[in-house]
Amino acid sequence: MSSTTTEPRPHPEALAHGEIKEIFPNIYCVRGTATLKPPVTPLTVMFSRNMTIVREEGDILILINTVRLSEDGLEELDKLGKVKHTIRVGGYHGVDDAFYKEKYGATTWSVEKNYFGGFDKDAEPYMVADNIVTKDTKLPIKDASMYIIESADPKEGLLLLKRTELGVGTVAISGDCLQNFTKSDEHFNMFGRIMMWFSGFLMAHNVGPAWYTSAKAKKEDVKAILDLDFDHVIPCHGEPCHGEATKKYEKSVNALKEQ
Repeated sequence: MSSTTTEPRPHPEALAHGEIKEIFPNIYCVRGTATLKPPVTPLTVMFSRNMTIVREEGDILILINTVRLSEDGLEELDKLGKVKHTIRVGGYHGVDDAFYKEKYGATTWSVEKNYFGGFDKDAEPYMVADNIVTKDTKLPIKDASMYIIESADPKEGLLLLKRTELGVGTVAISGDCLQNFTKSDEHFNMFGRIMMWFSGFLMAHNVGPAWYTSAKAKKEDVKAILDLDFDHVIPCHGEPCHGEATKKYEKSVNALKEQ
């Protein structure tokens, strides 16, 4: 299926972001800014989000949880390699996938077919993914697989990268389901700090509270994540979690209420 734009819209502007940093061999992360604006929230709320970059053989780059970079940031990205693919692991994410598709001709991979604005998943889509990802999809990354939380609406995935040959183990890349905000950072505004603290986001090794409630995921589907036996997590929201990741997330996953 080719991407089609059913309701064209301008690309969101590039917001403040940090430097591209290597987390594991050929796995990079850059922290950027997310915004929620009225009428979604009473006031403009700003907080951080992370884009993960995986470099494959031939200097091919795959962007997960895309964040639009500034011109300087794009220059640094181009030094790493050639952007060929984007992967949308969470249905509420992907706001910058269209930018990278237009600029680099990137092929889009997504757990949900439609891209919609804000949190209204029934809204007219502004883009359709090139490839819809299921648990059986062969992804454009070596030794990668996607666990899908099928009960979530929109769907939510957890991307697993096996890097045992490098002594790294398995790296999980999450959208909204697994977060790790140990504290607010420079990409939060005052309202972001207040809202995230009040809503229970600022907690290490956390299941995204707003995501769990709004997507209505079944606890058993989230709990099954603990059987995947991954070593590290690079979340879209929060700090990377290094080592014994499944063990560190046990408490918050087991504490979830049935819904």
